[in-house]
Amino acid sequence: MALVSHLLVGSEGDELGWPSHVLCSIVLPKLLLLNQPASGVLVAATIEYCRAHQRAAEYAFLFPLILRNEGLNNPVCDVITRVVKECLHPAHVSAFCQKLL
Repeated sequence: MALVSHLLVGSEGDELGWPSHVLCSIVLPKLLLLNQPASGVLVAATIEYCRAHQRAAEYAFLFPLILRNEGLNNPVCDVITRVVKECLHPAHVSAFCQKLL
């Protein structure tokens, strides 16, 4: 997950493109198959990246995790809760919930 930390340095103007690709191709596949608690390193790197790219976290990470075919389980819910609580501004959380419902 050191790779995700190094990917924080990116183009500031591209809020969805590059950050979404990083989340979808590197982080999301690891969490979609999660059946036991995620490693602390994975969660810390994910939170750090999602904190820097909130819109990408919402569209490319949280929605796919919540809407996955297998449904939610406790390890996935724990990651979702931590990302929402630690990364998103309260206004983003409200908008995210409205879009989800």
